[in-house]
Amino acid sequence: MNGSHRQGPRHFRSLSFATLLASRFGSAGVGLILLAMLVSAPGHPARAATTAPHVMIVLMENNSYEAIVGNSQLPYINSLVNQYGSVSTTDLSHPSLPNYLGLTSGSIWNDPPDTTPQDKTYAGPQFTDELASAGISWKAYMEDLPVPCDLTDSFSPGNYDVNHDPFMYYTAGPKTSSIRSWGRRGGRPARGSS
Repeated sequence: MNGSHRQGPRHFRSLSFATLLASRFGSAGVGLILLAMLVSAPGHPARAATTAPHVMIVLMENNSYEAIVGNSQLPYINSLVNQYGSVSTTDLSHPSLPNYLGLTSGSIWNDPPDTTPQDKTYAGPQFTDELASAGISWKAYMEDLPVPCDLTDSFSPGNYDVNHDPFMYYTAGPKTSSIRSWGRRGGRPARGSS
């Protein structure tokens, strides 16, 4: 990823993706990603983790980094930035779909336009395949996802658009068990769940 990474007073010990949280805020470049990591203090030996850490990636589209970080109207988001860190630039292309494909697989797959999975799919692999192989569960929470595997590309109902749900574009991999709704039509994850 391009851009700067702000690493607070803690140093990273382990980074495993255990939870993916993707929120949809538009269709331009991504403005912010927050990562929560398992950490240990510098100079202290790290203990073996008994479980994988929870990692959350929050995508804020159609907002510049400066519009989010330091914005006094977003105190909770900024508390997360201060505690865990952020990445200021993650856009690889335009429009949204290649950015989401790049985030989940490391490739923008010939830079496709926003399209639907009925028109084009990708073989992968995606990072969630590696998590599954390692026995690590993951979830992706999509804002206003009406039903699992929904292919709507019109932001209706609500804010869901399949172009912001890259997991629907891969020919292999979990679809319904790991993709959840976030927002008015669905619940939020229970405390302590992944």
